[in-house]
Amino acid sequence: MKTLVDTIISNKEPNARIHFIRGAEEEFALSYETLKQRALGLRAFLHGQGVTQGDEIILLSQRNEAFIEGFWAAILGGNPAIPLAFGISDEHKWKLFRIWQQLQSPWLLLDATQKERLEKFVALNGLNGLWQSVQKKSIVIEEIPPLIVADDFIAVEETDTAIIQFSSGTTSSPKGIVLSHKNILTNIRGIIKGMAMTEADSTFSWMPLTHDMGLIGFHLTPFVQGVDQYLMPTDLFIRRPWLWFQKISQVRSTVTCSPNFGYQHYLSALERNQSQDALALNHVRLIFNGAEPIAVPLVQQFLKKMQIYGLNDTAMFTVYGLAEASLAVAFPEPGKRFRYVTLDRERLQMNTQVQYTENGVSFAVEGKPIAGCFVRIVGPDQSNLSANHIGKIEIKGENVTKGYLKQEELNREVFHEDWLDTGDLGFLTTDGELVVTGRWKDIIFVNGQNYYPHDLEQILQSKGVTGTGRVAVTSVRGEGEERDKILVFILYKGRLPDFVPIINAVKGVVSEQLGIEVQEVLPINQLPKTTSGKIQRYQLSSRYQQGDFNQVIQELLELSAMDDEGQQGVSTIEKTLKGICDGLLANKRIDLDENIFEIGTTSLVLAQIHQQIEEIYPGKVEVTDFFDYPTIRQLASYINGKK
Repeated sequence: MKTLVDTIISNKEPNARIHFIRGAEEEFALSYETLKQRALGLRAFLHGQGVTQGDEIILLSQRNEAFIEGFWAAILGGNPAIPLAFGISDEHKWKLFRIWQQLQSPWLLLDATQKERLEKFVALNGLNGLWQSVQKKSIVIEEIPPLIVADDFIAVEETDTAIIQFSSGTTSSPKGIVLSHKNILTNIRGIIKGMAMTEADSTFSWMPLTHDMGLIGFHLTPFVQGVDQYLMPTDLFIRRPWLWFQKISQVRSTVTCSPNFGYQHYLSALERNQSQDALALNHVRLIFNGAEPIAVPLVQQFLKKMQIYGLNDTAMFTVYGLAEASLAVAFPEPGKRFRYVTLDRERLQMNTQVQYTENGVSFAVEGKPIAGCFVRIVGPDQSNLSANHIGKIEIKGENVTKGYLKQEELNREVFHEDWLDTGDLGFLTTDGELVVTGRWKDIIFVNGQNYYPHDLEQILQSKGVTGTGRVAVTSVRGEGEERDKILVFILYKGRLPDFVPIINAVKGVVSEQLGIEVQEVLPINQLPKTTSGKIQRYQLSSRYQQGDFNQVIQELLELSAMDDEGQQGVSTIEKTLKGICDGLLANKRIDLDENIFEIGTTSLVLAQIHQQIEEIYPGKVEVTDFFDYPTIRQLASYINGKK
């Protein structure tokens, strides 16, 4: 099989199925053969609307069934598929238009609800001219008539583009990772071999299909192998995390996956007394752990908690990959216990030999390069480093992208002959296994997603929170912590009490625009820069970890403290909502009239708050209502008015 088209045409397991999980008791199954027929019909319809071979198709659907049919229609039509995550914030909508303007001849396949949201956004932002051109080449999924199957197949070459995976950049131009059919199939073959996948396996995933682990790892890989796959919507997992292993136990899937935040979210659900007594997980063979840096203490906590349900510690499969590699780079050996190394934190610099110790920083062992992919560790001068020396991780192979879309300067920067600079730091053990220790590039990992400091800085500048060139965003992760801590430094020389409103504004804007939490906003007299004017974020991170800002943090905490005691006239609904928020917003104090976004509420916590409100006041509040009623008092009044 040279292309994905060959894969679906020659599928040897026509009765294998995709099971779409819709709830605890609701499921829809589609055989691979039926999927092929539906995709062929949709491809014929799209071409009848004017889509021609080579035109790009942006997929904007929150429904897994519609997304997959649209994806395969694009593949069968010789059209590069562009998966696009579509959040509720304005920045996600801006991203669509920025991507559109990069493409040669794009089309948009979207849900009716997404179209309605876009139309409101366009009207508010004066984008009617651009929207008219987009609308002419948009196809609303709900408006597609009954499909008529056409059995003719379009010739596709293995070097043709199959997928363009765009980065999560928002304010700046998102970068498109161009993946050919050969890139993807090479990686899938390596994945199947590396995980020892057989016809006895079945997969289960709640990862979004717009993410490479969700699409390539847990849709295309089982499809190529011809085994059953189970797909649960991400928002269903967020609202009902216990369904993840409840369904796996019921259907006896052998392979599943999650980044760090998914394990934490599931464990938090169990702590809220959501019983899983009936679980039986002894059949689970592999749980892929990737998509963001792996937190060793969290893995240990998860395995300890789940062993009572029969989960073996050999199931934890700590892997390394990136979209530029199609997906996978390195896997551990299947069936081996979870392993990690503990290193001296003083010997984690570039070009330094690591020192193994009993007391230090722990990192997961992520295994050897999979078949078809090669890894090397190099120093700043591109010289090869020997085992146990930290350097830049570079990769090459037929699975690796040939470059970013229309980014010639970036391509020259990241490619060294055939080797791609991943932006990550790490080392190879004497046994040739990869350990990732940090990042060469300034990428921030939150809830399985990558965020770039300059994006956050531009958002704050565009919203008028800070002036141009007066803000630096970076991140740190301490020992035992499970996610990056986002730090915002602002050039400021005024009175400290006057800085408190700036803190609230920064946290509110980032939370509302991107749904992520800023942990610290700190004033600084000078931003460290290189001679060429680039901000040296690592210096700020280092100073923070050394405790240079501890005193100002304490002073700001005291200035920001709010006393909720003695409030009069608090209604029952207000008390209920405050109890929910106080329980989920750890280490924070929220006043009845305080904007929930200004205290750094993440999209994950927002979903948890909504879930608990839904249990008490069913059908009264949508997640989007938080944007219209962002304080407890306003939301309580809104709920009261709907009785």
